[in-house]
Amino acid sequence: MSIQLKLGGHSFSADTLPARALSGDTRVLCSLVTPRTLLVPREAFRPDRAERYLRIAGLAPLADETTVHSDPAAPEVVVMAVARACCAALRDRLGDRLAFTSPLLHLPAYEGSYTVLRHTGDTLYVRSYGPELRYAAALAAPTEADVLVHMTDLDAALGLRNQTLHITGDGARETARLLRRYFRQVVCVS
Repeated sequence: MSIQLKLGGHSFSADTLPARALSGDTRVLCSLVTPRTLLVPREAFRPDRAERYLRIAGLAPLADETTVHSDPAAPEVVVMAVARACCAALRDRLGDRLAFTSPLLHLPAYEGSYTVLRHTGDTLYVRSYGPELRYAAALAAPTEADVLVHMTDLDAALGLRNQTLHITGDGARETARLLRRYFRQVVCVS
């Protein structure tokens, strides 16, 4: 299931959760689609500091938001701000079986120096390698112009023009078509 934070709301109803998610001991993994996401290495992550990580990055939770995180035992942890009411509704229905993740953790991997992009909803997920991870972010990008601005800024900072850009997710073809005008090596992976 996916929760998309749009204009302060969320795009699912707890009443529409699949029956299999409401019964049994099965863990339910909820993927949050939001630019208010931060990647933290497992070695540096402490659950009691999750909100502090977001504040330092300029992503402090709003008054009606709370902080959640992905599996703290994984090599990378994402910390996200999510609507408090939405999180409470999920926790009421699922209890301890509820776990969170982000598309930022699930982008495909390749060899060498490359950048992977996924434009989902109003969020652009970016992971850049050279060959080690150099940059990872979830960026607000509701329009193609926003995608282009972010990619131009990232090119200036990271030198992406000499890398292969792998584009995945919803609208991958449109995003690839846009970026091919400015970048040499763009591969649509859909």
